[in-house]
Amino acid sequence: MPAVGVRMRRLAPLGLAACLLVGCGASPGPSATHSAARNRQSSSGISAAAAACFPGWEQTDLRIAQAAKLPVPMAEIVGTQSAATSVSLQNLPVWLGDAAGTPLTAGALLKGFTVQGQDATGPDGVLSVQPNPLGNGLRLYVEEVGLTPAQRTQLTAAAAPAPSGPVTLVIPVPGFAQGGLATISAFLQALLATLKAGGESSAMLYSVVPNPPNPSHYQTPAGPLQPAALLSRLTSCTAGPAWYLQETGGLLEPVPVFLALAQGGVAFGFAPGFLMVAARTAAGRQIYWYTEPEISTQ
Repeated sequence: MPAVGVRMRRLAPLGLAACLLVGCGASPGPSATHSAARNRQSSSGISAAAAACFPGWEQTDLRIAQAAKLPVPMAEIVGTQSAATSVSLQNLPVWLGDAAGTPLTAGALLKGFTVQGQDATGPDGVLSVQPNPLGNGLRLYVEEVGLTPAQRTQLTAAAAPAPSGPVTLVIPVPGFAQGGLATISAFLQALLATLKAGGESSAMLYSVVPNPPNPSHYQTPAGPLQPAALLSRLTSCTAGPAWYLQETGGLLEPVPVFLALAQGGVAFGFAPGFLMVAARTAAGRQIYWYTEPEISTQ
């Protein structure tokens, strides 16, 4: 792969929790006119459960998202999961950007990478370990500016699409303990042990949809999403912090999202300057990023 000098912009789990409590992000503050409009907004119509679930800034961001005049610029990321993206002892080196036949040890697989704790940066991209805040275990993100020739050959041989542009393969190890911050070397050792015991590990390959249309509504597989409607009918909290992939600096990186809803296979929430909608599909996952500059998450 082409060399990259990109380092991830990411938050440790404690930083993510802190941002959820106090807000974070470097987006510009709202204008004085918009601030006055925010201050005039009434809390009427917000259920007691919604008021308890969402801090004031998130209630405001919900209203901003609802009031936005779509279409707005949108980016779409798709994740596919199939036999072609399964990770095994035989193809793990190829998925990590190494040569086929690389010895199956953490040291050999990371040769040529600059390792720093949970991250490893190499000529092919970035490897990063992140916890799953909505479940057990950890995930390895293999972030690349594009598929290597060997990876492309592996996909086409399995009659699977071989996308162009940045890609990220997400490899889970559900049984990996989340206590403390695992190093990437320790994670690879656990992944190798899992593969030796079970044969394969399901993984999902994410890529960017080129030039998606900008729809006139926030979309989900179940139909249009109306953010403000949650404020009046919500009966229990389904929100929380999570990581979702976004194109940043030429790579698809996991970034923190502050969820307002995560149920029925659909999630939506906020990152500075964006409303994000994610959904499970029959083929994998879809992630939509709607540009909303006034959303501040604070």
